[in-house]
Amino acid sequence: MRVNVIGAGKLGLAYAAFISSKGHQVHCVDNNTRLIESYCRGDFQTKEPSVVELATQFPMTYSTEPTDCDFTIVLVNTPTSYAGYDHSILESVLARITGPVIITCTVQPGFCDRYADRDIVYNPLFVQIGNVIENLEGAKNILVGGPNGVFSDFFTSIYGSDVTIHYMSFIEAEIAKLSLNGFITTKIAFANMVGDSLRRVGRPADAVLEFIGSDARIGNKCMKYGWGYGGPCFPRDNRALSTFLREHGMYDYIPVASHESNERHAMEQALHYTDTFMTGMCYKDNCNVPVVEESHKVKTALILKSMGKKVDIIDDSEIIALLPKELV
Repeated sequence: MRVNVIGAGKLGLAYAAFISSKGHQVHCVDNNTRLIESYCRGDFQTKEPSVVELATQFPMTYSTEPTDCDFTIVLVNTPTSYAGYDHSILESVLARITGPVIITCTVQPGFCDRYADRDIVYNPLFVQIGNVIENLEGAKNILVGGPNGVFSDFFTSIYGSDVTIHYMSFIEAEIAKLSLNGFITTKIAFANMVGDSLRRVGRPADAVLEFIGSDARIGNKCMKYGWGYGGPCFPRDNRALSTFLREHGMYDYIPVASHESNERHAMEQALHYTDTFMTGMCYKDNCNVPVVEESHKVKTALILKSMGKKVDIIDDSEIIALLPKELV
């Protein structure tokens, strides 16, 4: 199939390379001319594992404008605003393209229904920066807002015939995306709350959390004591879920409590931090991709600084360049 992928940043390029590796003809589109030129020359760099290798082995084309295709995947930035997700860039793209479209960037519930007269489906990705290709290769379930069976041939061609495609209405899929990540943030915040309470009484958290996670109704994934959640996805989805609930006259106690617990955990980490240095400032451990958005370590380091404590940051120059000026 001939596929346009609009939005060729960190995530867009990785997703495009993954699709290309499955035998599709992919054309990447981005309004960043320098970025497109580097892709065309083949001298671009990314620390996202396997992307350069896939893009080299399964070549794609690149430009600032879409080309003729069977359908278009849109993966542009939808920044967080006080009202949830800001769709202005996405709206601009949709106004300029025709034909079948798969919206892959996260949107606020109710957005896709505004385009019900268009040939559009909603298929958000559940991946982590730093593990995008690994997450895509290992996907067992995908979420699709749209008519049953739509794009099923494409989805099975990239994820495999054993993938489970969960079809539902636009708004159901939009709420499902936010709710799944909202549940994970709640689980992480709960585990860290338990861990903080055990640290207060001088006991480790591992045995208690392992016991809790051994219950099949709960499970051990994300039931670990450590740094709080951060990055470009979990915090924003949690806030967007809260906004949606309030807009519809619902209570948002759980996402708010998850956020507040996550913030309080940064304070607990600072209160018990004994080293004079901190490293690995990325939003998650063992990630080489320079992303510090809402990094819990950054939050903790800022608290330590505000407490007058010495904390030297040791990290790659790319990470250092992204840190708040108070830390460098």
